[in-house]
Amino acid sequence: MNGETHLIGGWAAAMLVDRWLTSVAARGEVVYVFGVPVSQGLIAAAVVGLGALLPDIDEPNSTISNLPNRSKRYVPFRSRDAVSSALRAVVQSVADFFNLLIQFLSTVIRVMAGGHRAATHWLITGGVLTLLAWLLGESIRQPRLWLWFGIGYASHLVLDMMTVRGLKVLRPLTKRTFYLLPKPLRVKTGSFIEHGLRAWLIVLIVWFLFAL
Repeated sequence: MNGETHLIGGWAAAMLVDRWLTSVAARGEVVYVFGVPVSQGLIAAAVVGLGALLPDIDEPNSTISNLPNRSKRYVPFRSRDAVSSALRAVVQSVADFFNLLIQFLSTVIRVMAGGHRAATHWLITGGVLTLLAWLLGESIRQPRLWLWFGIGYASHLVLDMMTVRGLKVLRPLTKRTFYLLPKPLRVKTGSFIEHGLRAWLIVLIVWFLFAL
């Protein structure tokens, strides 16, 4: 599925889990990052989003492999004076550099992983990365970091198992392809069904935010 669907799906999954486990996101708590107060909810959303997009790091054309380029559209320097033009040029040049760097790393990971939807889409890979997120969270006093990341990563695998290609999620234990939907309902990337699923997930998020 597309990166947008995975991102929205990760957030929807996190909000669903937040209803099952009290204070998963701890939205009311505030931490200080470089002296700036940041809500735990915002940090949770960012980490869930990272986990939801990260499995596609094995695809140079994926959303996560092109985040710097996508971020250029949000550059705030819109006026045409010399200072703003210079700042915009610097920001865009830095974004271009990091985009090339990430795409290079993505190509390397693709080769090492065995192609797209290979090792980065294994359940065991998600487990190892979630363990690393737990270790990182303990070191920076963010004990929920592993949970946020794990929810995002798991949501990506779940959504990919709803597609026509399915997912060999239990490799290297078995080469079997797993599907979560019957054949007539499986989602083709970029199809009308995927757009409908994404719209439904957005409605679900809005419902979680305002109706509960």
